[in-house]
Amino acid sequence: MVPCSIEGLMKFLTNKKYEPVLQKETNQVYVLFKIDSQDFPLFFRIYEGNDLLQMLVFFPLQVRKERFEAIARLLHLLNKEIDLPGFGIDESVGLVYHRIMIPAVNHKLEPHLLESYLESVPKICQQFFSTIAGTAMSEMSFDELMKKSQYKAQ
Repeated sequence: MVPCSIEGLMKFLTNKKYEPVLQKETNQVYVLFKIDSQDFPLFFRIYEGNDLLQMLVFFPLQVRKERFEAIARLLHLLNKEIDLPGFGIDESVGLVYHRIMIPAVNHKLEPHLLESYLESVPKICQQFFSTIAGTAMSEMSFDELMKKSQYKAQ
């Protein structure tokens, strides 16, 4: 088991050959994933009581306010269709993210849960970045984008 603490996370991530960094201003640990020459920062935040760990990866793109509706609809669709939902947008800064919360039992984290999400982050980022970026940068409406992609809801 991994202690649900900054020290526990730093040790676990280092042992797994990640290069964790402590962001002192926020008291969060983060690692960078480089995917197709883009940096995807994954932040680890421990909630008070050391009973809950948030893992949040930001997508490296700025969404313009006029694209919020299209992005929100896309992220809702992705969350509906995929096995590991967790997409969202922080509208105050225009950043898309994927987040998961992992419970700690007796202030300890199951290492297999941490490993599973750490292994899935690059896959999630790689698989969905182009669709998210395309939607963020397009001038088409969400309905036009879906029609063009010939997506059929299941």
